[in-house]
Amino acid sequence: MTAPCRIEHVEARLMGSEKVLSYRVLFTGYDEPGEDDWIGNAYRFGSRYEAECYGSDRASQWAKIKGWRVVASADAVNSGWDAARSTVEEIHRT
Repeated sequence: MTAPCRIEHVEARLMGSEKVLSYRVLFTGYDEPGEDDWIGNAYRFGSRYEAECYGSDRASQWAKIKGWRVVASADAVNSGWDAARSTVEEIHRT
């Protein structure tokens, strides 16, 4: 069974001149001390859909995931989701 997904629309919370450039996935686990303790990694996807695919895939494989969510980020895109292989591809920009 896949952990529940919470897709948050936080674009409006980005302040000043920051714009949504990417999407990231945050996870919470059964070992986390508080209900609002969310952790993520450095992956930043170019679309909400890619981030959702990554989050769903990882949550279905990891045993201690209680939930996950996708949030907007002002960080540059650095990753892509390869659905055929269920892997993340790093994007290197010069």
